[in-house]
Amino acid sequence: IALAAVLTMSASEPTVIFTQDFNAFTEGTEQEPSTTDISTSKLGQTLKGWSGKNVYEAGGKLLIGDYGYLSRYDMSANSGIVRITLRVKALSETGGVVRVKLGYTTTKDIYVYDSEWYTLSIITTGGTSSTYVRVEPYITFNGIMVDELKVETSPDFFPVPEALQPTKADGTSFTARWARVTGAKAY
Repeated sequence: IALAAVLTMSASEPTVIFTQDFNAFTEGTEQEPSTTDISTSKLGQTLKGWSGKNVYEAGGKLLIGDYGYLSRYDMSANSGIVRITLRVKALSETGGVVRVKLGYTTTKDIYVYDSEWYTLSIITTGGTSSTYVRVEPYITFNGIMVDELKVETSPDFFPVPEALQPTKADGTSFTARWARVTGAKAY
């Protein structure tokens, strides 16, 4: 496993591309979400640029039902290097997987272990003006709750290098390899 040690001259404050709480969606509660799918009506009317499928109000939060999603376009800032931070909660007591996508090429699956609230944060690349950030339940039962979704960019953000298949593996040693991270000066 390779860890990136990134050298930076000075840290700067991240630029917020957007931040969104879901306080405008007050029907239902966290314990008993609304049963009306708002993805083709109220969601886009209330939050410009947002779309979804199987999205329900939950007392100031949103429930994304199984096989549903919540998304918004334009992740082009800083050559598409963004930090996505959100609060999520699986409805199943056994947890589940939250899938965060940046366009069609970048997918991060994050396991939550129970039905408690978690704050997730990932740094990833690949955003363009026509790229969306998308959150969806994956391998869950009854969906996931979402609150406080924020996307930021900074020249100081660097994604974790992606491990590649090692070379020269002989049973006692190997040569590690990873995909280059744009902007990294050393590993």
